[in-house]
Amino acid sequence: MKKQLLAMFAVFLLAVFIGRIYHDDFVQSGDYFEVFTSYHNAGQHKAENLQLTVYIPELGLYTRSNTFDLKTGDNGGRYVLAQMPSDAQSGWYRMWVMLSGDQYRDYAFNWIYVG
Repeated sequence: MKKQLLAMFAVFLLAVFIGRIYHDDFVQSGDYFEVFTSYHNAGQHKAENLQLTVYIPELGLYTRSNTFDLKTGDNGGRYVLAQMPSDAQSGWYRMWVMLSGDQYRDYAFNWIYVG
């Protein structure tokens, strides 16, 4: 019980969350596309060394932003530029976005269509 309360308290102090994900719904194989992600620091401390990662496991797509910090209570947003693999087959794919740092991690996903 004590461990569980400590974990819940740590999450409250270190709470960084993904808000919304914006991107083109339709992308051609080989095209570059931007993914905009909003985020919020609801914790009690500054979040340092955060990074956004965009990946589509089925296609081997994996790209990251530069690192950044987020003050307590601040909102932010960042673009990540990715390139759809040229051999990507047409269809819908689950695109994962991860916001992570030294002590933080939040995941979200959205669907993207490759034509």
